[in-house]
Amino acid sequence: MPMAALTAMPAGSLVNRLVAKAGLWRDVRLRFDSFSADMALIDIELYTDLLMTMLMLIAAIAQLVFIAIGSKYMGAAIPAVLLIIYLMQHFYLRTSRRLRVLDLEARAPLIAHVSEIIRGQATIRAYRWQRMLREQFAEMFDSSQRPYYLLLCAQSWLRVALNLMTAGIAVLLVTLATQLPALASETTFALAMLNLIGFGDTMAGLVASWTAVETSLGAIARLKALTNTGDQEDLRSSAPTRPLAGWPGRGHIVIKDVSASYGSGENAEPALRDIQLEVLPGTTLGICGRTGSGKSTLISALCRVLELDAGQITIDEVDIASIATETVRERIVALPQNALVLPGTVKFNAIVPEGCSDDDLCQALRKVGLLDIVLERGGLEASMTDLSLSSGQLQLFRIASMMLRKSTVLLLDEITSGIDEATEAKIRRIIGSEFQTATVMIVSHRLQAIMDCDRAVVLKGGRIVDAGSPQGLSRDSVEFRSLWNLSA
Repeated sequence: MPMAALTAMPAGSLVNRLVAKAGLWRDVRLRFDSFSADMALIDIELYTDLLMTMLMLIAAIAQLVFIAIGSKYMGAAIPAVLLIIYLMQHFYLRTSRRLRVLDLEARAPLIAHVSEIIRGQATIRAYRWQRMLREQFAEMFDSSQRPYYLLLCAQSWLRVALNLMTAGIAVLLVTLATQLPALASETTFALAMLNLIGFGDTMAGLVASWTAVETSLGAIARLKALTNTGDQEDLRSSAPTRPLAGWPGRGHIVIKDVSASYGSGENAEPALRDIQLEVLPGTTLGICGRTGSGKSTLISALCRVLELDAGQITIDEVDIASIATETVRERIVALPQNALVLPGTVKFNAIVPEGCSDDDLCQALRKVGLLDIVLERGGLEASMTDLSLSSGQLQLFRIASMMLRKSTVLLLDEITSGIDEATEAKIRRIIGSEFQTATVMIVSHRLQAIMDCDRAVVLKGGRIVDAGSPQGLSRDSVEFRSLWNLSA
């Protein structure tokens, strides 16, 4: 899904698509990582629920037949019974369907809240926000359960209504059997009463199983809506320009009149406005600004995660818009703020490029100081999660992986924001020594890291408001000095 469509969807609603099944949500493990939840509903639950619905329908029809046999005049009441059942299920399904939609919508803020807690555990413990967040969680949990409680009330109403209908049928059957005994034998009457006892439960089961079928069908609707939200990103689209094998060779970046936005349409607010920037080969550019100024957006545009509304970005005189997205992301190295850990081995997470051996990976890990830790805990074939690396060590691991790719363009987006000063200094030292000839763009809130750059720009409201050497900006730029005071 393109970035514009992805960012337009609330995070809680996006995650809520993955845990839409009530039973999945109530699993104590909160399977946020299960992207196959809706597919499981379609492949497994839909078949089971549909089979149960058919069995319940057959059982209900058989019970109605045996009830009608209890008395000859009882058959005349069957159409009226079916009409009553139709009206009840019609009213219940409309209410239940809407309550289930409200239930899913009410969970979205809670899921987003839990996701934020999981991501920010270190910050929460550092500032001792556990009690405040626990109270917020309790409030959101209460709000999220209201539609579910109403759904339970609706289910209770259905069961009571069906039991009352069954009681009415029983009264009618007994009346016919006692007042017109010639029309019913003792055997058929007993058989009818026996089936009547479980008729209410059978009808309740039929409606419940059909509701479950509708829930599974809703998974199909959600997947269809997900695919129709926006055009799918075409990583291997045909491109008129095929860069040379060594592109980018120098790392000369030119950004001309670039504007970009996350939304679509005329009312979309631009996140970047008329950006004009040139980064010479082999230089280090620091990008700073307040939150929401467009720093990370500029990195996303360089990686073609966010497509441009206007303007052009060229690297070594090649327009990146004319190159397949997959090729751009292969040739440019970008490190995000939070290092991504995939299920698998250390070697798998290192994403070793073709032509590199295990010795090359070990050498890179040695340079960042992680080789001993990796060898102590199982080597390159050990599970990445078994290493239990800290945030700073994960970033060092990503830098080791970056060394193997030997790219001439490095994009670093707040990679030192969640680590201590000693690790930050180590990362700056490694980047300075291992990537001396590379063009490096660093996004950072910590202006101390910007001061080591060859050049710096200050973004505000999606525009470049100041540019120059960090020392000159600290002396002449009001916006840079205000950022320095905030970070001090």
